This record gives sequence, C-alpha cells and structure tokens, in this order.
Amino acid sequence: VSRPSKSPHRGWHTLLASSDPGWRKSFRDALEGRGARVTVATSADEIHDALNGQGCHCICVDMNLVGMGGLKSVGFLAKRHPNVPVVLVHDGQDEDLEQEALRGELFECQPKDHPRALLAIRNAGRLGVALARAEASAPPQADRSVPWMNAGGGGLTLEQIERRMIEDALRNHGDEKVGEIAKRLGIGRTTLYRKMRTLKLRPKGAARRRN
Repeated sequence: VSRPSKSPHRGWHTLLASSDPGWRKSFRDALEGRGARVTVATSADEIHDALNGQGCHCICVDMNLVGMGGLKSVGFLAKRHPNVPVVLVHDGQDEDLEQEALRGELFECQPKDHPRALLAIRNAGRLGVALARAEASAPPQADRSVPWMNAGGGGLTLEQIERRMIEDALRNHGDEKVGEIAKRLGIGRTTLYRKMRTLKLRPKGAARRRN
C-alpha cells in the first residue's frame, strides 16, 4: 500500500485500488490536483490493509484488480464498509455490469477511461465526507430529519440514504426539475435516472405525461 499523498487536500481521502500502474498514476494525479488525499492499493489484500490502518471517504476499485474476484467481491467490500461509497471502474462499455453494480451496494460503475469515472469518485468522496460527519455528530435518539438514522435509531445502508436523499429532493424541488435535483445531489441527470430505476422511484411527472 502506498503512503497517502502529502499534497494539500480539502478534507477528503480516497483509496484508489488498481493493478494498472499507468491508470493509477493518471487518476492519482488528477484527484490530487483536485484536492484529494490519495492512498493506492495494487491488490485486493492491500485494500483491506489500507482500510484497517486508516479511514477513507470513498474507494475506487478497478474490476481487473489482482485478487478481487469479480463483482461479488466488490459488493462484499461495499457491504462490509457501508458508510464508505465504492466506485467500480471497468474496461470498455458494459451496461449489464453497470446495472448489476447499481443493484448492489455500489455508489457508481463507470468505464475507467471515461471522464465520468473521475466525476463519480469526486461525488463519492463528497458523500463519504458527509456520512463521516453525520456519523460523528449523530444524536443518540432516532430522528426522521437525520438522514443517516432509521426509526429505531440504527444506521441506514448507503442505498437507504440515497433513496431518502432522492425522495427529499423530489419532494422539495418538484418532479419536473430533474436537472436541478441532479445538480443538488452532485450527480449527472443520467445517473439520477439510473439510480431512480434501481431504487424503484419514478417521477410523478412521468406518470402524468403518459396518462
């Protein structure tokens, strides 16, 4: 595991896990240039070593990472660390893989050389920072206004938090303002629609247009 970068950062830390040295360097440089602190792992074993040694706000995993063992292993990683958003990157374009990843606990799934992959990592980092701050300041009792707690006072999964955030955004900004909702959530319009399909959330405006 590489040491975290020492460049100035704006409060978020990402773990970049890939066996591809060229891609690793390119994305590490890009993320550090945008204020992130980056730790690098070159195998699945190094991911667990890095997470045991220090906290991070998001994880980016290359589908071809040595020792990872495919999508199920990545999903297990996400479930083991429910408050750390996981972004999966892969070679080429694979819509089936992306849909399957989003049905699990993954935050995003993007082609590794696409500009959206970098944006997905940054958005995951922002969510990870928010989750870490929320967990640190969570009150002992349940509160519907606190998005990271359920009615029993327990922690929500990342999927449940995303569902609540999208539901609240739809309620506050209207079913027709999809672009504004996506902007406020820090994701693209296409990503928002995909997450809504995965979470079985349909804009009421779409239902009205069909009727």
